[in-house]
Amino acid sequence: CVKKKIESGVHSVSEGIESIWDSREVEVPDAEGLQKQKQYFVKYKGLAHIHNHWVSESQLHLEALSLVAKFNQRNQVTRWKHEWTVPQRLLKKRLIVSPMQSDGNHSGLAGDSSDCHYEWLIKWRGLDYEHATWELENASFLRSPNTQSLVKEYENRRENAKKNVSLSRIDKSKKESSIKLSKLPAEISPGLDYNHL
Repeated sequence: CVKKKIESGVHSVSEGIESIWDSREVEVPDAEGLQKQKQYFVKYKGLAHIHNHWVSESQLHLEALSLVAKFNQRNQVTRWKHEWTVPQRLLKKRLIVSPMQSDGNHSGLAGDSSDCHYEWLIKWRGLDYEHATWELENASFLRSPNTQSLVKEYENRRENAKKNVSLSRIDKSKKESSIKLSKLPAEISPGLDYNHL
């Protein structure tokens, strides 16, 4: 699945069309000149709205005829929003291990990154966290200046979290190393009393 996603693109791992968000009429060239064609803007199951695209009516009739009828009945009450394609926050980064690496036959060095790929868990603007999706790091939208600033924010949050964990461990070890005495030991030097506890 990972290899297929990397080699063939995200649409190859989708479980089909989830919903239709818009329609349009366009002129497309064919053997007889230009012909009008109806197209639908579709969202795929398990993929973010950034991967939505226009599909011809004839193709959609083959893949999801019931969705066309449903779309036409509801009269486009819910409109698709472009902001759903804009990353708002990067939540997590994970390494994708290629099938070669996972079966133990990978002979490359540990530092060899030719088969290494990363995915980002992205929270999309205008959508709840339940719509967050894993996206390959080489996706074109991840190279935008806006998204690069989100990468820096993620790295800063991660560094700050590491520092906070280190500081809390130091504080914990300091607390564990000090012992609270309820009374002074007998061998304490003269002049000290209970105010020094």
